[in-house]
Amino acid sequence: MMQQVLYRALVSTKWLSESVLAKQIGPSLRVLDASWYPPGERDAQQEFRDRHVPGASFFDIEECKDKSSPYELMLPSEAHFADYVGHLGISNDTHVVVYDGDDLGSFYAPRAWWMFRVFGHRTVSVLNGLEPGHIPGSLNMPFFKFLTEAGFEKSPEEIRSMFQEKKVDLSQPLIATCRKGVTACHIALAAYLCGKPDVAIYDGSWSEWFRRAPPEHKLSEWKRNKA
Repeated sequence: MMQQVLYRALVSTKWLSESVLAKQIGPSLRVLDASWYPPGERDAQQEFRDRHVPGASFFDIEECKDKSSPYELMLPSEAHFADYVGHLGISNDTHVVVYDGDDLGSFYAPRAWWMFRVFGHRTVSVLNGLEPGHIPGSLNMPFFKFLTEAGFEKSPEEIRSMFQEKKVDLSQPLIATCRKGVTACHIALAAYLCGKPDVAIYDGSWSEWFRRAPPEHKLSEWKRNKA
């Protein structure tokens, strides 16, 4: 009996980073964020809009399922699956890499990996890593806290109070960071509205820090939560 040749189930963050930098994301390589969280805990789609692997698409497990079933997250029909992933730019020849943002490191990504294999797509891998964390000495100020429920910026007085609650002295130098240098700009905008125009943005943010900093300077949320 001939042994089946198995496609690599895991790819490293280093491999994916190099692929992104080499501009290989396209018809032959697609990256999918398959994050899913129980209602009320975290908003997977909003987190994807805030930060994701460059060039990635969101794989919505709630959409790519059998909605006629009384059971949760049942497999969709083959036609539904093919139509859904086709709209994500995935063909039979595409290498698909899936990941998610769960604090455990990976939770729903293997589900998406399995779904592709069920429908005969063998060239699919799970990203092994993308560890969450923060830079030592940094404070957490989610950008959406600066917005009202209607999406408007809060008043300078409200924003100034938020900085004060975090013991951030706006008369001192301030550097804003995030996942990849996008939502950090909301911090700069908020500080500007309070009269501080000189906030620096760490352009590479956590994605650069994690790859370049010595191990002792990385504060891993995953390892801390496991301790």
